[in-house]
Amino acid sequence: MNLKPEEQQPQPPPQYPPQGHGPPYYQPYPPPKRDDKKIVILLVIVIIVIMVVPMITAAILYSFVRDLGPTDLPPSSHVPVGAWGDKTIMSPTEVWVDFGWLSPAPRPVDLQIILRKNDTDEARYYFVHDRADTLDLVVGIWLGTMTYVDLADNQLVDMGDQLRMTGLAPNSDYLLRMIYYPTGDQITMTSFSTPA
Repeated sequence: MNLKPEEQQPQPPPQYPPQGHGPPYYQPYPPPKRDDKKIVILLVIVIIVIMVVPMITAAILYSFVRDLGPTDLPPSSHVPVGAWGDKTIMSPTEVWVDFGWLSPAPRPVDLQIILRKNDTDEARYYFVHDRADTLDLVVGIWLGTMTYVDLADNQLVDMGDQLRMTGLAPNSDYLLRMIYYPTGDQITMTSFSTPA
């Protein structure tokens, strides 16, 4: 019997998606479990290898290297560095030269003063002791008298101390050198000229 469209029973919609045909024929492998403990242990090991091992190695090497060199060098083996200070022409025969900065400040007896006149004559003067006094001419010809003035009276040659030279030749050119006596190294030098 044919029913008119208005008399037909409504049909339920088909199911979407259509029902499966059962489980697949293979069972998929489950993803591996994450083991967070192993990752933390691995990170700790990497940090130890990268940071701690080099520090320990450096400390061990330092202890070996530290003992290789001399540890108690005598003060006389350290050559001071420095410069002469101001020069004051007092007269045609007298010049005062200030000691500039010296580091480390040497004892007077560790210095030797060389005075050279007109590039021909030379005299070497030595400090007799560590206090203000006249220097001794030891080598060369007499070019004048040198007197050391210790401004701070601390028995060290430092800034402000003076070297007073008298009996110089007028109208002459001089070269003044400061030598560190224990090693023979030159610390500094300067030049000056006396007026006529």
